[in-house]
Amino acid sequence: MRHTDQTGTAESHEKRLRVLRILWAAFLVNVVLLALVAYVAAPEADAGAAFAGGGEAPGGLPTPLVILFALGLLALALSFLLKGRVMRRAHEGRRPDLVQTAVIVGLACCEATALFGFVALFVSGHSYSFLLFAAGAAGQLLHFPRREEVLLGPYKTLG
Repeated sequence: MRHTDQTGTAESHEKRLRVLRILWAAFLVNVVLLALVAYVAAPEADAGAAFAGGGEAPGGLPTPLVILFALGLLALALSFLLKGRVMRRAHEGRRPDLVQTAVIVGLACCEATALFGFVALFVSGHSYSFLLFAAGAAGQLLHFPRREEVLLGPYKTLG
């Protein structure tokens, strides 16, 4: 199915940008609240050994922590890769609606990074899990919807 050019007016682009920024703020607040809940409800460091299960990876870290950390970093990397691919389709097809999809996909993957940190904290009890919260929040800060993405993105062709 071929979509028609949906470039719209400057007013519609401003509305789209406003919606994207509201969504961005909601995703970021969600990660911050998740980190706060994890901080308040986290198991004690001594109890972490009881949750470690599965032995230790090289370096003395619990294996589940290492696996969840790797998955979190993969989700963070995918946030940029997937956003870039969808954004490229938006540019090529002159589809500003795909810009919105691209931003949401990027934000959702960054939130997944924080969720992996949340799970890692309760599975391993290790404070390194908070690094995934920081990585997820940093990724979301980098995905801040810029005016150029919404206003100029659909009119340019990426080279």
